[in-house]
Amino acid sequence: MSDDFWKKFPAIPGFDCVEMKHRSQMRIYEETKGMTPHEVAEYFHRKAEACSPLAVCETPPSYGKSPKNGTDHD
Repeated sequence: MSDDFWKKFPAIPGFDCVEMKHRSQMRIYEETKGMTPHEVAEYFHRKAEACSPLAVCETPPSYGKSPKNGTDHD
């Protein structure tokens, strides 16, 4: 991606992406240590389901105008 693209997203002062990644990995390690491989797979499956938009919303949201004819969706 071009430098112009990234200029749209200024740096957040005090935010350390690598440190955040290490904290996340340590939390996952602590939550999964002692689990069997099957239990770890179930752990990640549950976490993935919790992040799914379908877990929050059973029906897709309406995005307003139809791209084909510009009319409202019903």
